[in-house]
Amino acid sequence: MDENCYLVLNSKQSYSITIDSLAAVETFCLFFRNGLVEDASRVAESGPTSLLDNPVPGTSHALGSAARADNSSSLGTSVEFFETLHAHDAVVSPLIQRIYARLKGNTASDPWLEDQFLGVAGALCELRREAAKDAELIPAKKYSSRMELYRRLLRGKDYMDSFSGTSVHLGEVAENACLSPYHFHRLFREVFRETPNQYLQRKRLTNARRLLERGEQSVTDVCLEVGFESVTSFSALFRRNFGCSPREYRLQKSGSR
Repeated sequence: MDENCYLVLNSKQSYSITIDSLAAVETFCLFFRNGLVEDASRVAESGPTSLLDNPVPGTSHALGSAARADNSSSLGTSVEFFETLHAHDAVVSPLIQRIYARLKGNTASDPWLEDQFLGVAGALCELRREAAKDAELIPAKKYSSRMELYRRLLRGKDYMDSFSGTSVHLGEVAENACLSPYHFHRLFREVFRETPNQYLQRKRLTNARRLLERGEQSVTDVCLEVGFESVTSFSALFRRNFGCSPREYRLQKSGSR
């Protein structure tokens, strides 16, 4: 995990995190009351008549709690999620960032937090439905096979996310996903609509753009940090994707601040 992504974990899932950083690291976790996300999922997937005939009253006024702590970050509910890293998006991330900002500024009231937890619960359910649609793209007859293959794809994707700054080869990614290289490559392309190499390249370019915006490192240092081995090829790819060279992009961003 890093500043570009968040992690979703299921209820009662044990986890541990090791932070390898010389700088101070702050993390932010949301914990949901049992039943809250299940209720959000039920409401989203049921019709009005069904909800009228089968209401499920809440058992507690406290919808959840949030905590900032050193060296840990997760989101967890008892609804069955695909446990994987998610790049920051326009659905869940803004809600989490808003809660974090208000808590850090000590301006979050309990009623306001109730609204936010309900919003995050609904956003997570939407995220879960989109993931299920992706899993349905896997060409397997049995539902259980599709779900297991999708989980293995996500395991490989998480591996690429975690080691994108190093030299990553398809064979080791596929091995981590417990699939053959060809099988992993074919399924990844069918589900995510790009090859593993294209995904890695896109992620590295995105990370490079973020570092260049800070203006703290040279183009060569950024190139090597995000996982490219050649400054020439990195510059050519960057220009092709963003319309200017890495050096020009850094100058544009430094001039706009």
